[in-house]
Amino acid sequence: MKFFWAIGMIWLSGVGHAGCLKHGVTPTRIVFEDGAVIDGISRDFNTLHYTSHPSRTETATMEALWGIYQVRSTYKGVATGYAWNTDALPPPSDLVPGQKVEHLASSVAASGDVRSHAFSVRLVEKTEISVGGCRYPVLLLETRWGTAGGARSEGLRWYDPDRLVTWATEIRIFKEDGSLDRELGSQAVSAD
Repeated sequence: MKFFWAIGMIWLSGVGHAGCLKHGVTPTRIVFEDGAVIDGISRDFNTLHYTSHPSRTETATMEALWGIYQVRSTYKGVATGYAWNTDALPPPSDLVPGQKVEHLASSVAASGDVRSHAFSVRLVEKTEISVGGCRYPVLLLETRWGTAGGARSEGLRWYDPDRLVTWATEIRIFKEDGSLDRELGSQAVSAD
């Protein structure tokens, strides 16, 4: 398995650069090393809205509570809404190292297709990450997102609880039969 190099992050010696995001400022655009771009980022209290461009030909819009619990998404023209089994989804910043929370959700696509999902998040540790020469405190989270048929994706994300964004990921995606489909990993290289 390819381990994402962010675990052994090379820290720049400076405290920060003039272009670094100040505490509480959510970026409006993030560029990743693999060419993916997230833009149109806005925040409404504890909900993050954004448009993701994983490639030049793909676009998805997302709305996520605390930046990790999907509320609405649109991908390839298909809109999907998510209903969670609780009204009080915990912010990852409330977790203590080693603590894991699990929640269930139902998704309803515009086509009427309904699916059940299980999502778990575990705080591995509190750490820092360097993005474009700027250091940001993050929570290293282990997440798993699946359907009744089994895990569909699992991995690590370097999540910034102050800005509700994920600066880096290392994800394994599985086929319905449980076999590994592919591994993805990328880190943000700039944000504004």
